Amino acid sequence: TATIRKTPTGSQRLILFNQEFMERLKGTTKTDWEAISILAHEIGHHYNGHTFTRNGNRSDDELVADG
Repeated sequence: TATIRKTPTGSQRLILFNQEFMERLKGTTKTDWEAISILAHEIGHHYNGHTFTRNGNRSDDELVADG
């Protein structure tokens, strides 16, 4: 999976992803499009300034990140 997080100091936001998961996606689907879609979604969160709280993410941010 992939997620966006702030660094401990809050000075940077990083997109973190599970490389093994992404490789399994590519192996299963025989294409890069699913992984590209996931990363594009996370870039949408970054662009819109979304960050996760301790209780998880805000569900309304999920649809905005896809826009």
